[in-house]
Amino acid sequence: MQWEAALGVQELPLDVLARPESIALLRQHRSDLAEDDANLNAVAANLGDLPLALHLAGSFLTRYKYAVTPSAYLAQLQQPGWLEHRSLQGWKLTRDTSPTLHEQHVARTFALSYERLDARDTTDALALALLARTAYFAPGEPIPRDVLLATLSQDADNPDAILAREDALQRLYGLGLLEPAASGAVRLHRLLAAFVQSAHSDPEAQTAVEQTMLTIANQLNNAGDPRPLLALEVHLRAVTDAAQRRKDTQAARLCNTLGFHLQAVGQYAEARPYDERALGIHEQVLGPEHADTALSLNNLGFLLQVQGDLGGARPYDERALAIREQVLGPKHPDTAQSLNNLGVLLQEQGDLGGARPYYERALHICIARLGPNHALTQTVQRNLVALEALMNQSQ
Repeated sequence: MQWEAALGVQELPLDVLARPESIALLRQHRSDLAEDDANLNAVAANLGDLPLALHLAGSFLTRYKYAVTPSAYLAQLQQPGWLEHRSLQGWKLTRDTSPTLHEQHVARTFALSYERLDARDTTDALALALLARTAYFAPGEPIPRDVLLATLSQDADNPDAILAREDALQRLYGLGLLEPAASGAVRLHRLLAAFVQSAHSDPEAQTAVEQTMLTIANQLNNAGDPRPLLALEVHLRAVTDAAQRRKDTQAARLCNTLGFHLQAVGQYAEARPYDERALGIHEQVLGPEHADTALSLNNLGFLLQVQGDLGGARPYDERALAIREQVLGPKHPDTAQSLNNLGVLLQEQGDLGGARPYYERALHICIARLGPNHALTQTVQRNLVALEALMNQSQ
């Protein structure tokens, strides 16, 4: 809660442990395991370095020392519904084994605070909506305040709405359900994120987070500088990975957007699975001749091209062009983009004469539809000038 400054209260936050302390706590239960045991580090990371969870995990590993190895336990924690693992429910433990006599059950401990939120109260209802949304970002990572608040449908410029959102955040801080982070960001512990997703049914929350991340990421991608999106990459990955299990067009759009960003920062190997996933979903859901399918083909072709696989890229570029000509028309800017891509590809393959008609046609479309000052127009124009210079040198 927020204390009045005049009271002179000094807050001492109950924080998670540092990783070496987490490992030391686990080793108090299993001293036979080495400090540098990778499984201990991974268990601590999976449990978010939360002392209660680590104590319960260590107790479980001790009781079942010869039945469950640390690696097997880690694998169980990485399965869906892992928060309900018997170890985190205080399996075979009693209140008498707790120094503070608290019930040793992680989810029930969270529930004590969560159940104090009353959906009939205006502030609590908004707090519940915000909490549900935080659970769909990357767990344990700081969420920029403006990004989180953008997931709400309220008028962002309404003074009353601004204060209501702040009241809701303060309510969550006071209950220990959210943690304020640097620069006004907020953080939700990874175990709390799992608890909230299982305890609170809000079908709009995941959709709102996905659409907000998609909008912001596309705006940053289209600006041409990938650096601002680096700060949100962890959240874009988490949102995309969760969405793609559904195999719908929203998941495909997220895969396309993340793949584009990863290409822009040079992470080609990581980009490819997302580009391929987007193409697979689009072909399955929208069909092989849809404009969004062409976009995925275009992205995958470009990725292969920058990796030097010109032969592998060409069928994707050619198919993307054919779809765009048929679906969008021969004079659409996206068609011009595909024409330019094929021109670049042929030029890199050494077919200068074959590249020129693609550039010329692309430039004609861009000038007519986008104007001479548009970025794509200028890119095509530069490509054509460079090609003509190469052709002159080769004569």
